[in-house]
This record gives sequence, structure tokens and C-alpha cells, in this order.
Amino acid sequence: MNTLKTALLTFGLMSTAVSFSQEKQTEKVLENAPQIKTDQRKIGVEEKSARQTERLAEQLLLTPEQKIKVQELNLAANKKDEQVRLVSEKTPDQKKEAMQENNNAKREQMKIILTPEQYEKYVAIETRTQHREEYSKQAPPAPAQKAVESEK
Repeated sequence: MNTLKTALLTFGLMSTAVSFSQEKQTEKVLENAPQIKTDQRKIGVEEKSARQTERLAEQLLLTPEQKIKVQELNLAANKKDEQVRLVSEKTPDQKKEAMQENNNAKREQMKIILTPEQYEKYVAIETRTQHREEYSKQAPPAPAQKAVESEK
């Protein structure tokens, strides 16, 4: 009986200690949240550009000179897109149009940097990516519709 009481008391104390430490950690995270979000936004553009460049270097077999130019182009384009996203005065349609213009300008620059074969492959990659993004934005049919469709 004493062992059971000791075990329950120990368990209770441990649970309280864990709960208390988790609350402290949560408070620290919340205090730093605005700074983290701002820093992630800046890092995000640079990281995104680096990942895009690495992916394209691998897929298109870029030369070192091409890789540097593509990295610079990706970084500039991603910064422009980020600025467009942050402008609150523009409507969603205006933002979409501005980002499309940025993308078209980027394609023209890629045409200059890449060989004709690489550019052809680049366009195919971008087209596949756009189709994938459009497909992922579509909402899946509601479960009720699936049941009705399967009965037909």
C-alpha cells in the first residue's frame, strides 16, 4: 500500500514538473515569435532561391557560371515576388498579375543564360510545376459527392 502511495505521489510530482517546464518554454517561444517570423521571411527568400538553383543545376546540368547567374536571377525574382505579396494596397488580382510579369521577365533572362536545350527543358519543368500547383489548389470533392458518384 505504501509503495502505491509513493508511486502515485512521485507520478504526480513529475507530471507537475513537466507541465511547468512546458509552460515556461511556450512563454519563451511566444515572446520571440515576432522576431522569428520576420527572420524566417528574410531567410525564406534566400533559402528558396538556393533550393531552386540547386534543383535546376541538377536537372539542367548547369555550368558553374550558369549556376551563379541563375542563383542571382532566382534571388532577385523571389525578392520582387515577396515585395508584391507584402504590398497591401494591391488587390489579389493585381498581385497575381505583377507576379506573372515577374515570372515572364525571369523566363526571358533564363533564355539568355541557358542553352536552347536547357531552356526547353526548363520550360517543361516550370510547366509541370505550375500544373502541380494548380492541381494542389483545387479542393477535393466532398465525401457526399463521392458516394453519389459511386452509386451511378
